[in-house]
Amino acid sequence: MIRGILLAAGYGRRLGGAKALARLESRTFHEIALGAFSEAGITVVSVVNERVSASLPAANPALETRILNPDPDHPSGMFGSIRLGVGAAVDRGADRVLILPVDHPRVTAADIRAVVDGLVTGEVAIPVWEGRRGHPVGLRGAALAEVLGGAQGLSLRDIVRRDPLRVVEVAGGWGVRAGVNNLQDLEGIGGRPPVK
Repeated sequence: MIRGILLAAGYGRRLGGAKALARLESRTFHEIALGAFSEAGITVVSVVNERVSASLPAANPALETRILNPDPDHPSGMFGSIRLGVGAAVDRGADRVLILPVDHPRVTAADIRAVVDGLVTGEVAIPVWEGRRGHPVGLRGAALAEVLGGAQGLSLRDIVRRDPLRVVEVAGGWGVRAGVNNLQDLEGIGGRPPVK
């Protein structure tokens, strides 16, 4: 079984608010990501912080399980959220996961399906646009186990780079590289800041 892991626990300080609550075409980044996963036929474990959790409508259990990262500022950073999400997905029977930061709202269902297809032959699958790797990152097998059993200070990048022979690159659209880190990035994709 495959599950999406939606990383939505960051506070988005450079953006002026949580990225999950930023808007594009009247929908929050969180809604957009859930929609792309849903269109690809994948249910999601969303890792959120308290403010995001309080600001979103109740989770639809057919589409999403929502878990709280109580300390998104922990030194483990985003990897702490990844580990929480992967643990919850594995507990629910997942043997493959697709990890997507919520700040990539232009990732499409086609991009997600391409990564799923890449996991047929690779332990790690990554979409590529114009020769550069993007998101979501797919994991299975030993790469998935490394997330749960990894040492302190480990990152997703470390896992991806550990063994190039287990990585499959798949063609993705431009959205796999269109991350939003600040207001300039947000304006570049036509989005609006989070509502305070």
